[in-house]
Amino acid sequence: VSCAVGGIAVWSQVVMRTGKMRVESSVENLRKEPGGQQFGTILKDSEVELIAQEGNWVRVKIDGWIWGPSLEGFVEEDLKTKSDDKVVESVDPLIELVPRVRRLVNEGLGKFYGVNKDDDLRLLRIRFRVGDIGLDRLLSRQCKLTLAVWDWIGTDIDVDAVRVESNFPNGNGTVGMVIAEISVKKLNQVVDRSVQEWIRYAQFSSDEGKTWSDDLKLD
Repeated sequence: VSCAVGGIAVWSQVVMRTGKMRVESSVENLRKEPGGQQFGTILKDSEVELIAQEGNWVRVKIDGWIWGPSLEGFVEEDLKTKSDDKVVESVDPLIELVPRVRRLVNEGLGKFYGVNKDDDLRLLRIRFRVGDIGLDRLLSRQCKLTLAVWDWIGTDIDVDAVRVESNFPNGNGTVGMVIAEISVKKLNQVVDRSVQEWIRYAQFSSDEGKTWSDDLKLD
């Protein structure tokens, strides 16, 4: 990829001679030409190769990988082993899941804080922050997140439970104080996908998982 980047600092004189540079800003814009249209960004500490300079603008090359299905016109490669001993490495399903969950949360449920698989607890953890929305709306959003994420990844991940963590429904507290968790076995029994049925099978905590109950109790 060739592009123009402004304000990139050099590691050292030795690195400069090889054309290697590193982004020091938290995020830097990629432009088609100096001062031109932006078409992407580079994050801090990303390494680029200098190939031209025009005043304070530099043209760089970037070497990296992106997820193929994100590209228009992408055709999946037919992965076939060359021998019985060759093993094709599988792609982590969370790579594709994270941007989908981020979009779902940020477009109407709250502020996305992350998704991860906890191998020790054998659960899939989803974290988000809410404002002053009230208890009923928090439960509805917890349910929606749980069911949507399980629809997307349930057949591709080996866990025993799905956990949704948030702050208090009045907007206070830290993310992780309020937890809704449902086992995979019970999640598969939520047939009508209603909040009431999901609540019937889930368990809740309002003290970071120290104590649990069949309904969300707030002091």
